[in-house]
Amino acid sequence: MGRVRLTIEYDGSGYAGSQFQPEEVTVQGAIEAVLDRIAPGCGRVEMAGRTDAGVHASAQVVAFDHPEGLSPDRLAGGLNALLPADIAVLSARACDSDFDPRRKASARTYEYRVLNRTARPGLARGRALHVARNLDIAAMNAAAQRLVGIHDFANFVVETDEPVTRRLTDCACWRHGELVHIRVSANAFAKRMVRRIAGALVQVGLGRWSVNDFQVVVDRAPEAPVAPSAPAVGLYLTEIEYGDRYDPFQSTGQPDRAFEEIDVN
Repeated sequence: MGRVRLTIEYDGSGYAGSQFQPEEVTVQGAIEAVLDRIAPGCGRVEMAGRTDAGVHASAQVVAFDHPEGLSPDRLAGGLNALLPADIAVLSARACDSDFDPRRKASARTYEYRVLNRTARPGLARGRALHVARNLDIAAMNAAAQRLVGIHDFANFVVETDEPVTRRLTDCACWRHGELVHIRVSANAFAKRMVRRIAGALVQVGLGRWSVNDFQVVVDRAPEAPVAPSAPAVGLYLTEIEYGDRYDPFQSTGQPDRAFEEIDVN
């Protein structure tokens, strides 16, 4: 058996998420169904990040074992010929037999996109959150900078009382024409974390929260609300990095249990 690493992109609108689920249409399920036709015996596909229903990806990393004699190029060609039109293989290459795209990832980058104009979306429908009122990008970016570094993101995670410690290396907001972009990079993310960061930053952009209100949420003050979750339509997994994993707890002792157990989103 050999092992191959793919970089893929997909429109998540028609899928119940990336990870295989019985009786549901998923990205992993679609890939495995095609592999079963062109290279029987490949087994399970492993993915670098689990994206929710409706979430898109421009650089998801996938790995799987395959029968010897099938080159990565042939596998990629067969997949692109038979996969649904909303999933595409961008590149394929041989990799080490122990390559685990999820556990060996050192950083992930997501981008959330907001269509900020009065008119409702036509072309961007299903690919960006529509916000009709003008957003204050400077305030959003100032709030975003408060997230860079090591924090407990429990107020940005679904239903947990446990600490959720993550290290954000980048969080920035900018406008390009009618699109507002929110980029977040970290060693790992917990479930719905990026969508709640985006939802909170949109509250700041609309003037419903001040930057100080946002800081209260970051600090997990007793009076702090839980950050609202932005819809899945605007979220994209845009980059996976590999290299030496940064240990955010190297100066504070053992890793937080939540860091080890909460699924990467």
